[in-house]
Amino acid sequence: MNKDFSQNSPNASARTRPLFSRSFCGLMITQFTVAFNDNIFRWLLVPIGKARLGAYYGNYDAGANIALTIGGLMFLIPFILFSGYGGYCADRFCKKQVMAWCKIAEIFIMLLGVLFVWIGNPWLLFLVLFLMGTQSAFYSPAKYASIPEIVGEKNIPSANGLIGMSTIVAVLAGTLLGNNLYVWTTLPDAAGSTLMPDAPGQYRLWLSALILVGVAVTGYFSTFMIQRMPPLHECKPLKWFQKLPVGQSISDFTYLWRHKALLLVALFSAYYWGLASLAQTNIDKFVVPEITENQGAVAIFLGILALGIAVGSVLVGQIMRGKTTLNPIIFSAFGMAACAFALFLTPTGTGMIPSTASNHALIALFCLGTFAGIFDIPLMAYLQKNGEESQRGRIIGGSNFLSFSAMTLGVVVFGALIDALESRGVWFISGISAVIVGFICIWAVRRLK
Repeated sequence: MNKDFSQNSPNASARTRPLFSRSFCGLMITQFTVAFNDNIFRWLLVPIGKARLGAYYGNYDAGANIALTIGGLMFLIPFILFSGYGGYCADRFCKKQVMAWCKIAEIFIMLLGVLFVWIGNPWLLFLVLFLMGTQSAFYSPAKYASIPEIVGEKNIPSANGLIGMSTIVAVLAGTLLGNNLYVWTTLPDAAGSTLMPDAPGQYRLWLSALILVGVAVTGYFSTFMIQRMPPLHECKPLKWFQKLPVGQSISDFTYLWRHKALLLVALFSAYYWGLASLAQTNIDKFVVPEITENQGAVAIFLGILALGIAVGSVLVGQIMRGKTTLNPIIFSAFGMAACAFALFLTPTGTGMIPSTASNHALIALFCLGTFAGIFDIPLMAYLQKNGEESQRGRIIGGSNFLSFSAMTLGVVVFGALIDALESRGVWFISGISAVIVGFICIWAVRRLK
């Protein structure tokens, strides 16, 4: 199977462009603020939803489960519905302007979010989370499609690695700040120990407004650093079925279907994101009670996994050294399988951290994250380089549609497996799937050379 496109057109990205240009630094700052604010608001909303819904149902655990489930779906569903529109906009309009308008939308969405925190209705807050996911769905294709034009062909792998690393840092920082922002804006009860469910997030509301709106405004101004990238061709108006939700995403999928090499790479990326969703969900059930009874320790294990992804993202950019090759995904797939099997074999926990069990799990999760980071970057670089320049937006949009559909499926698969297999069994099944994908990678890499 040969590559579908070449970079021999007059508009082909120059190989000599510097990596750390003003434009790329602006893109990194903008991307950081997007991921940072998404997670600040999400993890401010979730405990507010837990408190509000727990009080409504008279059962905190029931409220917590609803808040976590609805919160996750409200952020994922927009990517399934609107990724195609985001790809279309990235191809039809100036990518810099698309990103700037997304940041303007984020400013108003955050103002709306602060208003709904004050009103105190959790369902309105879930609506704001849906809007945040929607603006991110429009932003993502413009971001990834702009990278080849900003850094040139040679620096695509390194640029993707740095973007991936900064995104992980933003996710971690946003998660930490969002949870703490809830504590800072919620008064304790008379005993001074339990956060009151009556008015969660409403104390010192100005602090939430300052942080959420301030991050959005900072991201908007950082788009001024990004170079203008006019559309490379004139897009045809959307047909009637493409205007329907998911319609454009289905059209993008058919485009990938006609270019089998791109489709295969997009499916590998979807597998990665589906496995990541499954692993992230499984960690909570694995740490408690397999390792410890302390729910707060879950954040440590999630953080170690994310740190590994950040390391792997930067490492693979250096390994590839400007070459857009898929060879690292073979090594990565079997590495992820080995780590999943290692987690399956984690010794029984003692409830203490550190312990033999916790150390074993932390090392395995860090290595799993590292191999995962190595897996995704070559795939994105391939889509960016080997797709037709004028269609990059819809290629990324189609890939996003598959990836976020797989992430949603990962949550569903976890729910189906966890009762029958428990968390260790989920790791074992994940390892088996990674071995199968590893052998498919061997075949695919040989065909795509």
